[in-house]
Amino acid sequence: MNVKTKISTRCDLESYICKAINTAKNSIDIICFEVSSERVIENIKKKSDEGVRITIHCEKRKASRELLKLGANNKNILIQLSEPNKYYHALHEKFLLIDKERLIFGTFNLSDKSLRKNIEILFDTRTLTFVESFLNHLSENKLDKYISRGKSNQSGLFFSDECELFDVVCKYINSAKSSITIYASHQISDKVYSLLLNIIEHDIEVNIVQDISVLSSSFLKNRLKNHTHFVSIDGKMHIKAILIDEETFLIGSLNLFERSLFNDKEYLFISNDKILNANIRLLLNDVKNISKPSGVKVYANNFGKIINRLLKPIKKVRHYLINKYYK
Repeated sequence: MNVKTKISTRCDLESYICKAINTAKNSIDIICFEVSSERVIENIKKKSDEGVRITIHCEKRKASRELLKLGANNKNILIQLSEPNKYYHALHEKFLLIDKERLIFGTFNLSDKSLRKNIEILFDTRTLTFVESFLNHLSENKLDKYISRGKSNQSGLFFSDECELFDVVCKYINSAKSSITIYASHQISDKVYSLLLNIIEHDIEVNIVQDISVLSSSFLKNRLKNHTHFVSIDGKMHIKAILIDEETFLIGSLNLFERSLFNDKEYLFISNDKILNANIRLLLNDVKNISKPSGVKVYANNFGKIINRLLKPIKKVRHYLINKYYK
């Protein structure tokens, strides 16, 4: 399986993606939750001026003004915006296709924070099965499409509008024979926690690495607190991954809370390729090695983030008043 893997602790993902965009000769197709990175948009403009056809699907609330302005003024750029409706809450996938032959995907958004501050992972491949799978998904992609409830047992790319990702996650967690390691950037649902508690009772090792933002006083009462470590950085530990034994990984846009598992448009990359699995575990050890158990030290390291969260509502009101009265 010819798939390159990059992690932001060892690679400048923004520069990597911009270089990939600059190689485009005919077309660029993007499906991404957020598109707001200034460098990415500059490179998109450059390629569109050269005649490259560009299609972008993203969340309306996560498309920057610069992107919308660029789309309105350039005939080579088509922007399709998604808004939450009764079928799903967010278009949360992260894909970049160059000339219909090179597919880049991972946990990243095309934003300044994601590409410069977060811990993210990226895959880069020209493998035909992956490209064809995404092209089929792209051709059938309707932003108001109802999420079907089919099932699949094949490895590769899993899409939420083709299969029930919660069933896929359950299947692989229950298949563990010796160990499970989970990297989660957000809260983990009670349903997934129940699965993990059941796994522990069968003498299977469970380790959880989460971003510090999910740590709360209520979590300290959680039965899995002794199995959990937290990462505190300037951005966010944004990787979503499940490592099963030494044989399989599930990595993608899917968060392990209910909305993401059942409603959002998500994807998972699943592989049991031995070389790729070994490489993934080596890279993710960078993240595991900077994580810490819950406790006073973690709260101390996160003091700045806690203050910023408390000030966020005040900043929103201030921003609203400035826009309303001081234009």
